[in-house]
Amino acid sequence: MGRDAGAYGSDASSVPELVARLASAAEALGAISAALQLRGPACRPAPAVERALAEVLDVLGLTEVLRELESADVAALSDIVRARMRHACELSSDPLREPGWRPSERAAIVGASVGAPDLAWLIHGDVAPRLTGLAERLASPEARFLEVGTGAGGLVIALCELYPQLHGTGIDVWAPALAIARECAARAGVDERVRLRREDVVELDERDAYDLVWLAADFVGPEALPVAVRRTLSATRPGGWMILSFRGGVDELRVALARLRTARDGGTLLWAAEAESMLENAGWCEVWSLPQDLLPAVRMTAGRR
Repeated sequence: MGRDAGAYGSDASSVPELVARLASAAEALGAISAALQLRGPACRPAPAVERALAEVLDVLGLTEVLRELESADVAALSDIVRARMRHACELSSDPLREPGWRPSERAAIVGASVGAPDLAWLIHGDVAPRLTGLAERLASPEARFLEVGTGAGGLVIALCELYPQLHGTGIDVWAPALAIARECAARAGVDERVRLRREDVVELDERDAYDLVWLAADFVGPEALPVAVRRTLSATRPGGWMILSFRGGVDELRVALARLRTARDGGTLLWAAEAESMLENAGWCEVWSLPQDLLPAVRMTAGRR
């Protein structure tokens, strides 16, 4: 992957200009976040602030675009923007903390799952039909799904909402996240079909239990990930699938930032070829990496038992 030396600065004299441009971009993102949160008849800031905010949106060419968004889209986009800004602020304020995903604030725990509904729809509409037999399995009365590193339970809950007969299990080592996941499952009305338990994937000892396993390398360290890939093979039913996911991007900067987030979360930095080799070495069959354009921020490598 080549680097454009002039894209983000090539010498010390260009650094102030780069910082100024990126700072303006960060403030503009904050303005978008504010506008999304303020959309609604009961949400009115001070008149001067409202006028200035409208001017920013007009300069960005977003005035009409944001006005036309559906309420659900506004809420989802607002959550995503705030989650990314929260991560950036946390990195800036505490760059020396030990790697690992152990957020104490509820907003940070919930924010990690903001993209789960979109991901569930992607699995339902685009991913499962590409993996032999998976669409039929997930729609069957005996369907079982495992999410490793479930956090607030976003993906397992969203998939159980999409598949009315699916039973899902979410495991995580972070107890505060599991407590929130239980609340979210009950609120979604799927708590009778979602099991949540505190467990490290390297200790997973189930056999022939799941039709689909989702394993996010973003939160599993380099030493533990090969073990996790082998453990999930045993836990998958013959003919079932495992999807190993890892962060990605559509350009050099976004890839680099995604890898930085993974390092901060204590996960494993992967390229598609490395993921494929890991699955093949563990005994998975029909291993292949799904097209990057399905969801550019998330790369997926699948394997079948």
